[in-house]
Parts: sequence; structure tokens; C-alpha cells
Amino acid sequence: MSAPRHSFGKEKHLRKKREIDALFANGAPRVSFSGLTARYAKNGLMNSRIAIANGRRWGCAPERNRVRRIAREVFRVWVSVPRDTQGCVDIVVTQYAALRGVSGSEIAHRVRRLFDQIK
Repeated sequence: MSAPRHSFGKEKHLRKKREIDALFANGAPRVSFSGLTARYAKNGLMNSRIAIANGRRWGCAPERNRVRRIAREVFRVWVSVPRDTQGCVDIVVTQYAALRGVSGSEIAHRVRRLFDQIK
């Protein structure tokens, strides 16, 4: 028997600009850890969603996309673990230049620690 698949479908993406802007405008709770910040709010849906925000000044596209891929994978695993205290939330992760030159496993560790701080 194979392990259950936890895909990262469209329902897990926070895509609409107005929904992302609402997290910034409404003073959503914020947690930070070592070059990453996450704003989050309960969404009232049956699943959690994520958006990863970074500016073009952060680096070239492969550097930005690398952190996005790692954050999405950590999120996918984080959501698949049942938690009593975690409702379904919308999360916007912002990354800072402190992550430049950091190994992929260290970025994954930092993202995991960031998500674990979300209440």
C-alpha cells in the first residue's frame, strides 16, 4: 500500500490580490523567524492556503523561486499533520535578504519553525 499523497493543488494557493492585501491592511497577526515573516488569519474554509511574497530586488528569479519551492513543500507537509490548535488559515510568507546563500535544508528548517509559531 502506498503512502497518501498530499498534493499542492490550486485550493492551497492564496492567489487573489485583494485577499493578500487584506492580510497586510487588516493588521493580521505576524510571526517572524530568521529572515522570514508570516502574516496569517483564519479563513473559514476547509483548507489552509499560502502565498509567498518577495520583491525583484531580492535576487534573480532562480533564487526567489528556490525559496518559494521550499516554502511550499514545507507548507504541504505542515498542513498534512493534524493539529488540534490549528484552524484553516491564510498565510503570506515574506522573505528577506538574510536567506541569501543559506542552504536548502536550513531554509526548510526556518520555514518549519515559522509555521510552528502560527496559532
